[in-house]
Amino acid sequence: MLHSHIARVGHIVLGHELIASLEELHLIKKHRPRFNAVGKRQAFKHYIWLDPKKLQYVVSKKNHQKDHYLIGSFGSKRSALLCSDSLPEIPREFKSERSKKIWINRLLRKHEYPKKNLSLTVSGRTEGESCQVHIQGGLYQGYSFIGQGVEQFQREEYPDIKRLICSYLTKSKYS
Repeated sequence: MLHSHIARVGHIVLGHELIASLEELHLIKKHRPRFNAVGKRQAFKHYIWLDPKKLQYVVSKKNHQKDHYLIGSFGSKRSALLCSDSLPEIPREFKSERSKKIWINRLLRKHEYPKKNLSLTVSGRTEGESCQVHIQGGLYQGYSFIGQGVEQFQREEYPDIKRLICSYLTKSKYS
């Protein structure tokens, strides 16, 4: 029975759906709960890369490909192949090298933060308090509550975090 495996139940007041989702992902990664499948992902073992010279997508187990652009990371080869099938078709020819770079940048922007340094402000836990999500150098740094004082939470970035924040930015028309 599930209830025999529960050590404790608690709640955290965070004030905004985005912050609650970020904290949920962090706690799931940290504690790896056995019965929580939501947000629980296996290690990323397969990657989709864009090879700009050959103008093709490459599915690989390598987490770094020289002169390639990372499109996404996946837990299985099957997931990576399914996603690569849904990516936009790469034009076989471009009018110029500039138009090729523009096309690649548009593709990559869909998977990146709109700015390298970004501070996103949302509602805090109480009235008069706000919460800021920090992106520096294109990497998620964590969030902080700002009210009477400043309370910061450092968090590591992983693909789920980037997808969540980019999705929120798209929905709220921030970008």
